[in-house]
Amino acid sequence: MSSSPKPAAGRGRQILLKVGLILALGVVVRDGVSGSWGPLAAGLTAGLGALLSLQLTMVWVLVLGRFSGFAVTAVELGYGRRLLSARIGGVPVNVRRLPFPFVSVVWAPIRRPGLRWRLVVSALLQLAAQIGTGLWLLRSAPAWAFPGAMAFLVFALVMLATFNLPLTIGWVLFRMPFLPAEALTTYALRPGEELAARALRDGRVEDARAALERVADDGAPGFQSHLVHAGVDLAEGRYTEAAVEVNRALEAGPHPRYAAVAVGLRTASLVGAAETGTLPATQAVPWLGQSVGLLRTWSPMLLRSLPADADLALLENRREEAVRLAGKAAGRTVDRFWEAHAACSHAAALASVGRPEQARAELDRARRAMPGLARIALVEARIGLNVIEVDDPRESVGPATS
Repeated sequence: MSSSPKPAAGRGRQILLKVGLILALGVVVRDGVSGSWGPLAAGLTAGLGALLSLQLTMVWVLVLGRFSGFAVTAVELGYGRRLLSARIGGVPVNVRRLPFPFVSVVWAPIRRPGLRWRLVVSALLQLAAQIGTGLWLLRSAPAWAFPGAMAFLVFALVMLATFNLPLTIGWVLFRMPFLPAEALTTYALRPGEELAARALRDGRVEDARAALERVADDGAPGFQSHLVHAGVDLAEGRYTEAAVEVNRALEAGPHPRYAAVAVGLRTASLVGAAETGTLPATQAVPWLGQSVGLLRTWSPMLLRSLPADADLALLENRREEAVRLAGKAAGRTVDRFWEAHAACSHAAALASVGRPEQARAELDRARRAMPGLARIALVEARIGLNVIEVDDPRESVGPATS
């Protein structure tokens, strides 16, 4: 847990959000029981329909993932700060503070025989499940016909709106059949790489590297494979190698939604290279700024869960802002890998404003999240030598040596 006090405004927003969710559910249940949907309940039910549609998809992934040709790499229950973690069947499961949305699943297709037809059959069955749920609500519970209809309508709209986004149901049904095989395989992991992805998300660096070493050299690595390799390199402090893997991933020309993930890894490699002194700050700052700009355009939500903004602020000597941004990012991270990185960024920022004890507490948090992360020792050494506290921002990212 961060040692920095939580702003009262932040606590107030969380309380209001929880109260608002309870009241909204109350209105929906009341009107559903009465069968008379008022304007407020109708609007809320549209959101409920979207949530129902999403949850049906997530349940499908969990139940029939292997049949469908993909592997689950993480499961999230709820939203907000992580309360507890566990591993179920080798998959990291995180329970978070707010139960909304209830289930979120991270998955990736695996290169197996018949992958294309597996995905098509899975997409058709998901479509049938969505239609079936709507019809069931319509016939067996007329008062809840509106939510059922909204669930299917939202599903249909999302399917049509995302048919250009690889691996979505719309893309699988309407685009993939007319594309070459490489359009799918570049987004698929080689068998065994999903184990490395799971270990990385779960903060187990040595296990992730061991899993990669066991992967058979069966076909050229694609976009997703390069991302896994880049993540493991980053965790081990091999920042140059990580940057090479990220560049190879981007050379595949992925959709911006996926490219944003690669750019997020690039920000970490730039920061690591700057902290070790292998990349001058005069180069790191503009490159990091460019990457942050891309993230802001392609995936603002992802940017908010990364410490990239905070790292850029610290490199530019905006220290108090770096402390604030890093603290926020640490509470929004999506897995242990990024939690450890965000905690390191928070520690560096705290040390730069003369709060070394709080900085060390953040490093303890990073160790709990990912004990083998190389950056922890690097930042700890820099704090001990007060390297972060120099006045010249061009020197503030210098190597942790005297």
